[in-house]
Amino acid sequence: MKNETATATSQRQAIPAPVGFQKILVAIAETAEVADVFEQALQLTDAFGGTLLIFHCLQQTPLDLHESSTFAGLGGYSSIYTADMLELEQQLAEETLNKLLVWLQTCVDKASRAGVAAQFDYRTGNPGPQICEQAQTWGADLIIVGRRGRTGLQEMVFGSVSNYVLHHAPCSVLVVQH
Repeated sequence: MKNETATATSQRQAIPAPVGFQKILVAIAETAEVADVFEQALQLTDAFGGTLLIFHCLQQTPLDLHESSTFAGLGGYSSIYTADMLELEQQLAEETLNKLLVWLQTCVDKASRAGVAAQFDYRTGNPGPQICEQAQTWGADLIIVGRRGRTGLQEMVFGSVSNYVLHHAPCSVLVVQH
């Protein structure tokens, strides 16, 4: 009888790695606390090899001059709202929007330097619903938002964007405490 050696080849079956979060939306505002939130977003996006959407919500429509005008609340005195005032307000709104776009592009550039694929977008309106709508539209897997720590009466009066997003988001939410 021949000596036969059976060679067992152990072939590891590839187990697919969890996909993780491939599309991460980070909602940020121009505040001192933004660095913590943005850094978390960069680290997670890099770890999962995903794409980052840097999102900002303007609470006031920058060029909706008639209804959201600084001078529109003058009531019966609105006749003193001159063309010069309208032009000044439009100019201020455009400057604000231009500064926002530069800031958002700076964030995208920082992400790019960190090796993270990123883009930005912005909307106007109430931040909570706008963040959730953007996440739905873009197909986000994860939303990252900051939390200021308002509680009780402060939260009731001023509202909480993070609380709204946590309860209405179409995907997972990470809340970064400031």
